[in-house]
Amino acid sequence: MRGAEFSALSFPGGPPALVVPRHLYQLPDDPASVCPTYCLCMLPRQQHVLDALYACFVACEAQATHGLNHPEAPALSRSVRLSRDCADLCRLSAAFVGRGSEHTAHMLRECAELCRVCADECTQFSDEACRLCTDACRRAEDACRTAFVRPAALV
Repeated sequence: MRGAEFSALSFPGGPPALVVPRHLYQLPDDPASVCPTYCLCMLPRQQHVLDALYACFVACEAQATHGLNHPEAPALSRSVRLSRDCADLCRLSAAFVGRGSEHTAHMLRECAELCRVCADECTQFSDEACRLCTDACRRAEDACRTAFVRPAALV
């Protein structure tokens, strides 16, 4: 296991680092070689979207773990459920983006909506895990909503 092939992320006070192979969330050098029908208007933004989705996945997983172990777990139950849903949808959306699926735009619209709902829920709590989750969800929502906006030169 070489260091360049893996990334480890963790948050202060969060669960141990999550180690993920880079190829699961990074672009190949030539995305068109993987998917010849790849949407060209997405290429400049794809890594930004993948990074935002991955960060949101990690933050939501950390928040869900934190919420399950929190003394006031019943008060956090909706945020835990939403965080787990959001983490799963971010992971799945990143897979769609990475392979250039024809359904990517639909997935990113749904992901943006769930990220918004999750962030809104987490803003009700003041702990660090919820704050990190809120921030990551807002960034992922923005990345998902702007992923398929065509620059004026392409219109």
